[in-house]
Formats: sequence, structure tokens, C-alpha cells
Amino acid sequence: MLVTLFCLVFCLALWGAGALWQRCTAALPPVPQFPGSLFPNVWDQLLTLAFICFFTAQVLVKDAPGEESGDLSITAAVLLLFSQVLVYAPMLARYFSLPRRPRPALGAGTKALMVIGALAVMYTAAGITEACGLNEWLMRVTGCPDRQDVVQALSEGGKPVRTATIALMAVLQAPVCEECAFRGFLYTILRRYAGRGCAMVAAGLFFGAIHCSLPQLLPLAVFGMVQCWVYEKTRSLALPIAIHMIFNGLACLALLAGME
Repeated sequence: MLVTLFCLVFCLALWGAGALWQRCTAALPPVPQFPGSLFPNVWDQLLTLAFICFFTAQVLVKDAPGEESGDLSITAAVLLLFSQVLVYAPMLARYFSLPRRPRPALGAGTKALMVIGALAVMYTAAGITEACGLNEWLMRVTGCPDRQDVVQALSEGGKPVRTATIALMAVLQAPVCEECAFRGFLYTILRRYAGRGCAMVAAGLFFGAIHCSLPQLLPLAVFGMVQCWVYEKTRSLALPIAIHMIFNGLACLALLAGME
């Protein structure tokens, strides 16, 4: 709960301070912005603000005393899938309707190295936190679960419809929606007001925090930062979405195979 609030305040502080600095000094944001020169406008920023506040509130409610996650039934899984799509729908519609700007020409080999590198960084960060005992210490001190509810539900198996719905969320819905929201909107806005470095850190931390698993916060935050870097280099969500799909797909296969 406190971590999520810290990440929210950090994002808003960078956003507000950068906007105030540019206004007071008459400094212009770096141009050209991508994916469009008029993005993000004030409505895009209000949409992003509503998005991060909504998910922060969702995490706070989830972590409130007396709240139990419970089992994820088939109905709950389907409703969660559609509700998530509806929440992200305005961002998806806005982002993918924007005019495209010229993108750097990257070969297949370069893109493959980016995919391998992003996955390697994520797994390395997860391995380090596990090896040094950080995950065990966090679970012991805070009493938090080591997995997200969706991950736990997938690992438990159950009815094929339920498993398929959860896997669909993880492999298709989550990568598209989350990359659009966190890289396409949040990172781009923070980049405009706080620069690339701070924007990557802030967007990565918030990405990790909303997954509601404190032991996985650091690896997911690192993964989020790497995804921002890939988005910066490609100026497109295509490769970050592909990396996210591959990572979630491998995790689902491992869970279904009983490897975790």
C-alpha cells in the first residue's frame, strides 16, 4: 500500500514540477514528441491522471485490512477480463488513432537482441532478489503474498474455461493494454516534463507497484524501465508488446507445467 502511494506521489511530483518549471522558464518540451506532435494534450494528461489514480485506489482497496482475495471463479475471471479492457479502452482508442511519425530503421537482428536482452534483465533481477533472500524477507516482514492473485489462480489450475480466460488476460490483454498505458501514455508524459531517465524510473516503479506483489516489485520495475528504453529506441509499442507477450507466455507455460 505504502509503496504504491510512494510511486503515485513520485510520478505526480515529477509531472507537476516539470510542468511548473517549463511554465515559469518558458522552456519548451523536447520535440518532436512521439507518436504525434500534438500528443499528449491536456485531455491525454487528464486521462492518464485518472488512470493512475484509479489503479492506485484499486490497490489500496485490495490491501485494506479485512479484504481477502479469495478464489478467482470463472465468472470473476471473465468479468475481470472485460472490466480491464473497458478501463483501458479510451487509451487504446486514442493511442492507436494517432498519426504515426517516422521510426528508426532497425534490423531483425537488433530487435531480436532487444527481446533477449529485456527478458534476460527481467530474469536476472528476479534471480538476484530470490538468491539474496529479499523475497523471503519481504514476505516474512510484511505478510504479503509472493504472487499476484491472477498468477496464483493460474497455478492452481481448475476448469479449462477459467484457465483459458486467465491465460488470455495474461498473454494478450495485459501486454497490449499495459504497454499502451504505461509506455504510450505515462512514460511519454513524464518524459515530456522530467526527461527520459526520471520518466523511465517513475513509470517502471509504478508499473511494478500496481501488480500487487511486493516480492516482485523490483523485477517488474526493472522490466518496466527496460520496456521504456525499448519504446524509446523503437518509437513504437510493437516490440514492447511482443516482449511483454513472450514474457507472460513463458510464465503461463511454466505455471501450467507445474514448474513454479
